[in-house]
Order: sequence, then C-alpha cells, then structure tokens
Amino acid sequence: AFTSFMCPARFPTRGDVNMIFYNTAFAPSTVRVQAEFENIRFTSAAYSVICRFTKDGWYELRVNAGGSEAGSYKLLKYDAYMKEKGFNPYTTVHKGMDRYFSNDINLRVGGTNKLELICYNDSFRVFINDVEQIPSKNNNVFSDDIFTEGSVGFSGLSFNDFMTEFDITHFEAEVYEP
Repeated sequence: AFTSFMCPARFPTRGDVNMIFYNTAFAPSTVRVQAEFENIRFTSAAYSVICRFTKDGWYELRVNAGGSEAGSYKLLKYDAYMKEKGFNPYTTVHKGMDRYFSNDINLRVGGTNKLELICYNDSFRVFINDVEQIPSKNNNVFSDDIFTEGSVGFSGLSFNDFMTEFDITHFEAEVYEP
C-alpha cells in the first residue's frame, strides 16, 4: 500500500494556527512518511510530518523554520487525553531535550526542506533533507510505545499575527520494511 500526491499548494496563515491534513484511508503500523516544504514568507512558523494519527493522538516530526526556535526540530507526541484534562497535549519523545538544532534545516526564503519520519515498532528514525538526525540522548534512539497504528499526514503552524506562507510540494507515505 502506498499513498502519494503532488501537492503544489500554498498555505497562507495569520495568527496562531495549526493546520493538520491526514489520510484516513492509509493507516499502517510501520510506515515511512515524507513531505517537502518550501519556505515562502514567515516570521515564526513550523511544519511537520505525522504518523499513527488517531483520535487519541499521534507522532509528529516538527521543523521550526522561523522564530526563536528556527533551525530546530522536535519529535512530538500529541495526546488527546492530556488536552481533555487541560494540559499541553504535546510532549517530546526525546526526554531530557526540548529540541535539537540541526545545520541540515534550510531557513532561507525559497529554500526547501524534505522531512522524513519512519515509524516502526516503538522506534522512530528522523531525516531532514536526506540526512538522518541521531539523538544525542536516550541511547541514540527515539522511542515511544503509546500509539501503534494510525493515519499519516502533515501540518503547518504559525505562531504570531504576521503572515506566514509555505508550500508543500510533495507528500508520500508507504509501508516501511526495515
């Protein structure tokens, strides 16, 4: 099973916005999700690829392309139960680190970033612009075992009242076989 589409779509946003797009028809437990984003205009923005998306939560590789966290990435878990209880539903999968900075993230206007997230068993592999990002803590592995299957997708976020624009130029997901 494979899902892929060219998506030359521009997403203009203003204010605190989190747009999530997902495909419920494709929900493998072991998956490789990849998307390419182009930086158009922003002051504080991020975009991500998502795996194991369900009503209960999901995993998300988020790259910060602008703002105070520009040049960093996080591997996040969204937990709907935490939101229901009034807590921040996002927690990092990489305990002990809020974010990782990477020279592999392209921050220039007109530049592109290809994000890839591989979700298999309770482990995750993260690639930014075809370079694997190895965590410096947790035995060099990203791992979590709460969500085991679900849909795939991508998201875009803006964090202030200034105009944010980015393009998603490609998205694909496929069953991952190590």
